[in-house]
Amino acid sequence: MEWTEIKSLRQRHKLTQQELSNRVGVGWATLNRWENGKVKISNLGRRALEHVKNELELNRKGARGEKRDKSIWLPVSK
Repeated sequence: MEWTEIKSLRQRHKLTQQELSNRVGVGWATLNRWENGKVKISNLGRRALEHVKNELELNRKGARGEKRDKSIWLPVSK
């Protein structure tokens, strides 16, 4: 995910920078710098953003009544 997509994602899901930064697991100032293209997004940050994006999109589809896979994955220990 590039910095240009962050604001679009945030606005599409009606989130503040603080709310999105909490979901991603970074500080508000970090998300602000990413969104404004002031610093490069690390690989870890990019993966966290993609994870949150996928989660938000999945929730959005479910809210519109589209069919969702409701299965869950549980780890099994030996």
